[in-house]
Amino acid sequence: MGSWSSPENGADTDTSDVRLLLVGPKRTGKSSCGNTMLGRKAFDTRGGGPSTAASGTAAGHDVTVIDARGWGFSEDSVPREEKKELLRALSLCGPGPHIVLLVIPLLDFTEMERQAVERRMEVMTSSVWRHTMVLFTFGDRLKGRGRSLEQHIQSGGLALQWLMEKCRYRCHVLDNKEGQWEGKEGRGQVEALVSRVKDMLQENGGWHFSLHMYHRLEEDWSRREQELRERMEGEREMKIERERMREIVEERQGQEEWETQRAIGRGERSVVKMVTPYEPGRGQRQAFCTIRRHLA
Repeated sequence: MGSWSSPENGADTDTSDVRLLLVGPKRTGKSSCGNTMLGRKAFDTRGGGPSTAASGTAAGHDVTVIDARGWGFSEDSVPREEKKELLRALSLCGPGPHIVLLVIPLLDFTEMERQAVERRMEVMTSSVWRHTMVLFTFGDRLKGRGRSLEQHIQSGGLALQWLMEKCRYRCHVLDNKEGQWEGKEGRGQVEALVSRVKDMLQENGGWHFSLHMYHRLEEDWSRREQELRERMEGEREMKIERERMREIVEERQGQEEWETQRAIGRGERSVVKMVTPYEPGRGQRQAFCTIRRHLA
């Protein structure tokens, strides 16, 4: 069998069997992608069933393909059942998938569909995009229109541009016709996909996506950000307090100097309280002195 590890990749983290997670909306040819990669009918293409996993070879490389149940098109929120099924699909990937293949048909990608994708991917945290490749289906449509994938992306509008930027323009096209599973063209497109998967593995150092690991990282980042915010808030409040005390001291000194001058002008005996500047952490020290002057 072929090796997933690259000689240039010094971080081989047990990539003898690569786990590929297929996710995406319903009726996009997602299950057919798994069948095309494995070269056999491993997944039921009728849809609606639970997430399933199947192992085999893709272009001579050992793979485990996990077909997550397709999600709906609600862009406002993710139904509870969809969240549970998506997390169940992740659990079928063992420690986690090496690559998440987001299946999108080569049709107009609308803003509503973009929002639906964004909500579902958020369930797996934003870190999942680092391990995500867009897998376009209905590849025969490109041939029928005489267009390239690059031309489709360039003319796809803002929603598709957003998707490409999120996955760093990592994408591939599959034509899932059953007759091509064993044919030369079918093998060729799977070999090209395997090559792209290898590139992503090398880019990520062989690491797989781990929801628990990223949760811990995000919790740690959140804790550090909270500590930084609290420290900055404390410093801001201390600065405000120092400024307030300085104004109080200056106001008192000005008032007392005015009263002293007034008392001297009247030939009166006066007592003046002198206040030292405020020093944080040491308390406010007060000095008292009595001025007795007898005017002739």
